[in-house]
Amino acid sequence: MNTHYKILTILIIPALSAGIFFSCGQSREELDKLPNNEVGATEEMDSVYSILYNKGDAKAVLIAPVIERYQFPDKTVFPAGIKVIRYDSLGNEEGTLTANRGLLKEAQGVLEVFDNVELKNISNNQRLLTEHLIWHRKNDSTIVETRELVRIFDADAVHTCENGARTDDKLSWYIFYGYTYSGRAPVDSTDSK
Repeated sequence: MNTHYKILTILIIPALSAGIFFSCGQSREELDKLPNNEVGATEEMDSVYSILYNKGDAKAVLIAPVIERYQFPDKTVFPAGIKVIRYDSLGNEEGTLTANRGLLKEAQGVLEVFDNVELKNISNNQRLLTEHLIWHRKNDSTIVETRELVRIFDADAVHTCENGARTDDKLSWYIFYGYTYSGRAPVDSTDSK
């Protein structure tokens, strides 16, 4: 257990606690080519549940069935999925990120997630659905971007754009790339996934 704690402390916690989400320069095609047991993997952890703290307060929980850490090139791969739960200053669940795969490049401060990506803002009842999402950490803010088909569900509408969108990690604003269709939200937006 000490080995797992040390690995989490050294590798995962500093990378994610700085802003939790970042961006990535590695392409989707490169991630698709990664075998599960790529030569050069220095560590592998199974059934990871990590609580990220800031000044004694839980800020996020990282859950992943498998984490693979590589030195050359320096990266952490989430080949079997990733879920991050963020908390506000009162300890209430603020938002979630889930995806089938992920890639973290710590040296560049980047996170990229793929396949069935869902970003939720629980307090505003919003969610973003896409197949590929990139997290850009800029100063004290996080910019989230995709160039794939994206759907954003808010309280009374569904916004769809084939060319992607840019937003922050809390979905407090968004900009679409190209033509956007907005329509009434379905009664049960979970069926629209």
